[in-house]
Amino acid sequence: GQSGLLTGAIFLAAAGQLISRPFISGLLFGCLIIKPQLGVLLPIALLSGGHLRAFAGAALSATALLLGALLIFGIGTYQTMLEALPAYSNLAFGSTLGWQKMVSIYAALRLAGASAAAAWTVHIVVAAGATILTAVLWRRAGDINIKLAVLAAATALISPYLFLYDLVLLILPFMVLLRSGRPPYLLAMLWCLPLLHLAKSWDFLPDLNLMPLLPLALLALLTPETHRHAPQPPSGT
Repeated sequence: GQSGLLTGAIFLAAAGQLISRPFISGLLFGCLIIKPQLGVLLPIALLSGGHLRAFAGAALSATALLLGALLIFGIGTYQTMLEALPAYSNLAFGSTLGWQKMVSIYAALRLAGASAAAAWTVHIVVAAGATILTAVLWRRAGDINIKLAVLAAATALISPYLFLYDLVLLILPFMVLLRSGRPPYLLAMLWCLPLLHLAKSWDFLPDLNLMPLLPLALLALLTPETHRHAPQPPSGT
């Protein structure tokens, strides 16, 4: 019943409709507003790639969900959320309990002993790089499946507040890489990496969080694929 299964299914369903039914794809993508940290890169990717119908659909469904919640539950729900944010932020980013459960770069560095300033700096730099890479690749012509796989992997590097169950959407880059002929044993090793995170329940490597390596490795494997599948300019006569 984890929400990651729902958000992962939303992302994968939207990705599968982007070319054939872009507006429907956008409507599905917009539903990620239920967990907005998973949709931060969507506007950048869709606008960079010129997918304006999908962007419009995402804006429509996201707005409808926000207004629907307001009409059904009232403004008090949003007010309570804003009031609770500072305390929850302190719990999530200022205690080892949060760092052990999260899979972000910030959490991994804090768990390893880095200061808050250092961890935030590295996280922001990596997130900025992932954002730029996504925008650049989506502007280029190329295989849409690879672009979507890059979007999924980059999304996992953006938010400092991310948990293992939020990574269901990484199924997409795994499948794209498997189709491209990458060594199955390498992908199998990456696929099993989350097991190390789960083993923390038994105090296995309690001060080491390797989970950010998963989206980083997937991006490193996907980036060469974007060049392999890019259209070649016509040769001169």
